[in-house]
Amino acid sequence: VFQSNKFELVNPAVSDNQITLIKPEALASVSNANFQSFYSPEKAGSLPFNIDGNKLIVDATQLPEGINKIVIVSKLLNSDVDSTQFFMVFKPGENLALLDLERLHGTQSFGALEKNRAYEGSVFIHEGFSIPWGFGTHADSSYVYELPTPMASLEITAAMSQASGNCGDGAVFEIWGNGNPLVNADLASAQSRKLLVDLKGINALEFKTYMKESPHCDHTNWIAPVFTRAK
Repeated sequence: VFQSNKFELVNPAVSDNQITLIKPEALASVSNANFQSFYSPEKAGSLPFNIDGNKLIVDATQLPEGINKIVIVSKLLNSDVDSTQFFMVFKPGENLALLDLERLHGTQSFGALEKNRAYEGSVFIHEGFSIPWGFGTHADSSYVYELPTPMASLEITAAMSQASGNCGDGAVFEIWGNGNPLVNADLASAQSRKLLVDLKGINALEFKTYMKESPHCDHTNWIAPVFTRAK
């Protein structure tokens, strides 16, 4: 009889300071639940947890706001080898907020904007992790975002789609604020770069991508966009 051997994350958004996962049927024991902040990797540690019926409940009280990598180490029945799974979760709070995709408007050379997935429809993959937040475009593209409230900064990852492999010659990513260039990233195929954008005095952003010599496979992703609110 087949038994599931993987945890399943119920919701990537932390709710009531809890992270809930459906435990695998073949689970024997859980030894650790650890975290590391996505944009501040020095923030890391372990989290308390308990098993309640078919669920693993992780206490996220000590989890920092924002996007975090969660690592679950367990053992399966009839196995002496540790099984390790990774998940990405977002903990909301007073200081940080995800970009609201419904506020984006703009154009691109091919196809249409993809919300919370890459241009070709696949999930975002970054450093081996599936990430459920962001938007996918095809160069050339330009999308405007009016800030709903003052923001101090934006952390975001510019990435060529890994689902496209090494085809194409990459693209140039730019973020403009109030009509002026703020940051840019010139990426080759399958490359990515984390960007920190100062938003003091900015009320409108524009996310731009440009093809290089060829538009082939210029699938350009803006991943894990997190705002820090102005004080």
